[in-house]
Amino acid sequence: MTLSLLEHQHITDVTYIVFDFETVTHKGFPPEPVELGALRIAPPGRVEADFVVDWFIQPPAHTPITPQYAVNWGIRPQDVAGKPLAAAALTAFDALLHGQPHVMVAHNAPYDASLLQRYAEACPHVLQQPFVDTVKLARHLLPALRSHSLDAVAEHFSLPLPVHRHRALPDVRLTCDVLLRLLALWRERYADQRLRILHQVAGISVGTEPVQPSLF
Repeated sequence: MTLSLLEHQHITDVTYIVFDFETVTHKGFPPEPVELGALRIAPPGRVEADFVVDWFIQPPAHTPITPQYAVNWGIRPQDVAGKPLAAAALTAFDALLHGQPHVMVAHNAPYDASLLQRYAEACPHVLQQPFVDTVKLARHLLPALRSHSLDAVAEHFSLPLPVHRHRALPDVRLTCDVLLRLLALWRERYADQRLRILHQVAGISVGTEPVQPSLF
């Protein structure tokens, strides 16, 4: 794991890749990604305008997008038709991130990481990076909140919800805002600001933690 290369760095001196999948699920089959969003936060906490992943992913034939799904989530069959399948999309994502250590961040990261783990052969570099879950970080820093869903944490910080909530890139932008505010709280409260300590509190072991879909 790349954590060994980063663990003694200050939390504002590392690069974060904030990412999110939108998925479709059919009975008897695991969730399949249909959209991937990602943004990069460069030191000391700047969301880079020139790094934007906003990709549709074609699900397998056994897990199509239904009309009801399209109504509920705004992703239509024609949006994903002809797009790369998950393995190809994640191979491209892995290549995009290859060559630089970074921290992968998601809200309810075990769920998103489980999708990467299922396609591990396509994204070996990504899976070698440390993963941080903003749900765990919010629970640690904001224990009094009744819910640590993305909406609840955003509301705590008076962050407006995106118009297209539950679409990958808008959710990533919101997660970036939440992460930066949580990191600011961390810096206010703790003298030890090494990534290793943050990871002990909010990190996940990829592929070993339970999925918590209620936290979306």
